[in-house]
Amino acid sequence: MSSITSPLQWKDLEEMALSNADRDWIRDQIKGRGWGRVATWLKEWGIPSIIGGLIVVAIFEWNHFTTDYAAFRQHTEDRLHTLETKLNVEAALRSSPSAALTELSRLDQRDFPAYVPALRKVIESPTGQANLNTDVLQKIRVHLLVTNNATPEYWPTTLEFIGFASSQLAPPDLPPSNLTLYVDNLVFHGVFPSAPKGTTIILNSGEIENHTFEDYRIVFTVNPVRMKNVRFINCLITIPVTDDPTPYLKEAAQALLASNLSSVTIRSL
Repeated sequence: MSSITSPLQWKDLEEMALSNADRDWIRDQIKGRGWGRVATWLKEWGIPSIIGGLIVVAIFEWNHFTTDYAAFRQHTEDRLHTLETKLNVEAALRSSPSAALTELSRLDQRDFPAYVPALRKVIESPTGQANLNTDVLQKIRVHLLVTNNATPEYWPTTLEFIGFASSQLAPPDLPPSNLTLYVDNLVFHGVFPSAPKGTTIILNSGEIENHTFEDYRIVFTVNPVRMKNVRFINCLITIPVTDDPTPYLKEAAQALLASNLSSVTIRSL
């Protein structure tokens, strides 16, 4: 069986032609996809505006990156510094008391508080009594002076150090003590009983004003002695060591640390 196909007439082509509405729809679809959409976007926004926006985004991202990198680098350097400090101190502690004290004196102030307990162990050690460089003792004194007194073991370490450092700084030819004088509920204003060098003077209570003690052994006790313009020159000074000192001992210790321990001036206590 054969089929009969009618020829395509021109009027049929006219009926198949796209209307204006169809053309607009197709154009919109092309604009909204692929490179056509990109081209439209570029045309609408303009090349300079787009480049400017990209630059702003790039600057923002770079600043964010550099900030994060700087923080990371600082954190890393701090950790390396802490590790290096710890290794140096531990090596010195294994070496000798003298080496340990020298290394502790070299610490940055920010690192020193962490090693206050180590300092206490060194100066309490029987082998820690070797002669030390004066500069080492003075640097440790300054460290303790500016360290927060709430630092663990601060007070017993500071009190111990005062006696330790004073014994190192006192004249080597200080005569032995053959006499002991007690300042016990007594008042001395400018005049104090004369005593030979090397005498032990125990400050137990009372008042002392406007006097200089030179080449003596000075012993503080827990009992307050009010002092005004009192000087201690080349004296071997000891002070009670306790974990919980009285306010008087704390104030006395701070006054002693504020001096160089070989020439002490107490303006008011």
